[in-house]
Amino acid sequence: MKAWTFATDGSGKATEGPVPADVQDRATNARDALVEMVAEADDALMERFFEAGTLTQEELVAGLRTATLAGRIFPLVCASGLTNVGAQPLLDLLVACAPSPIERPFSAQHGDQTETVTPDPARPYAAFVWKTVADPF
Repeated sequence: MKAWTFATDGSGKATEGPVPADVQDRATNARDALVEMVAEADDALMERFFEAGTLTQEELVAGLRTATLAGRIFPLVCASGLTNVGAQPLLDLLVACAPSPIERPFSAQHGDQTETVTPDPARPYAAFVWKTVADPF
């Protein structure tokens, strides 16, 4: 329930402020809907929601991470790469809600063999390449 105003000079600097009065009701309704969606994704949070009528910010963030990892909620962040607006909130959301590489086993191809690799900092380096483009022009 904060409003962020971004500089238009490409610096990415943001100023935190209160939600403007003309959109306060819409912001409150959107947050309430988010709290309900997060609570529905976890039984313990659902009980907490019914007891208190809402969730704390910590419970909301933890529940959002759980729901995102389960594929039940897909967070959306508005940003512009051209003006460097919203890059930091996007990165903060990724850190808070997206899985760490250590949490995601992946299939690896080594010659003719395919194996499931569980990331481990103590093991030799392995990378997951999800997209490649080769353009000679």
